[in-house]
Amino acid sequence: MQITPAAHATSLRRRFLKGLSTTALGALPAFAARADVPVKFALNRGPYDASNAPFLLARERGWFAAEGLAVDLSLSKNVVDAIRRVASNECDFGYADFSVVTRFAAEHPESAPHLLYSIFDRSPAAIVTWKSSGVRTVADLRGKTLAATVGDGAYQLFPAFCRANKLDPKSVKILEVGLEEREEVMHERKVDGAIGFDSTILYKLVHMGARRDAVGFLHYADAGLPLYSNGIIVSRKALIEKKAQIAGLLRASARGWQTALHRPAALLAVLAAANPKADMALESERLEWIRDQQIVTANVKKNGMGTIDRARFERTAGFLLPGVKVEQLAVLIEGGYLPAAELRAVQASRLKV
Repeated sequence: MQITPAAHATSLRRRFLKGLSTTALGALPAFAARADVPVKFALNRGPYDASNAPFLLARERGWFAAEGLAVDLSLSKNVVDAIRRVASNECDFGYADFSVVTRFAAEHPESAPHLLYSIFDRSPAAIVTWKSSGVRTVADLRGKTLAATVGDGAYQLFPAFCRANKLDPKSVKILEVGLEEREEVMHERKVDGAIGFDSTILYKLVHMGARRDAVGFLHYADAGLPLYSNGIIVSRKALIEKKAQIAGLLRASARGWQTALHRPAALLAVLAAANPKADMALESERLEWIRDQQIVTANVKKNGMGTIDRARFERTAGFLLPGVKVEQLAVLIEGGYLPAAELRAVQASRLKV
């Protein structure tokens, strides 16, 4: 589903420029004459929610347009689909789980996207269960039934989770369902739990009427897999042909995420317009959840958003792909386009909203 045609982005840019001060307008003629560069950006699965709407916020505030970019945002079926769209050059950039990109790279080294900017420093991948099922540890999963979706990032990483915890994957029964059915079968108690991103499953269950305290989590990050998760990726073609636009796209995206984290009301207003059916109270909680659980880690407090540590990447890639030369996968990291530190910094005092 195409969300933002190039003409709309151009219109946003004009409105942004019109709102600048008189002093700034004095320097506009050369800038205004510049043609916006069309960019196709594949987001992860729909519908829009607090975990991907910061890109919409960047678009609506005119920050992509201010960088001379006409960004066409579109939702994908799932993370695998988003990666495929970027790898095939259907889209220039994407928003996808870095760990799933790494697996894709091992299978398709000639076309795998490169990694530009980490957003979820701690993976939300988890086994989400009913506490009544008795699952407290990884060992308790033996004999249990979990719902999962084939193209989901956490399910793609489930074999690595099993390897890291010496769990025989055959000891767990998997019920493969569509993404829209996963939480339904869990809510109907047809399974003991589900594999997926923690906040996605939790807030869908809550929306269906489940109590928060009835749900438990086994996070991959707490079970030997300190994985990077969602971030911005770039196609091999765009890395060459749109090299000059990469830094600007990251600056605009960083502004969108910083605003979402520090002024959540701005994000929720944009999200309500894009997804009128969304429960804004739940989305506000989801934003707070991903902020505290996935984004604002000790590493991010120290180094800012966006950074990708090569040693950590290689260590986790070893869990994901035993036998693969991880140093060959590390070439996927493109660390030379990060925005200035002030655009990436997260200050705990400012995050208390």
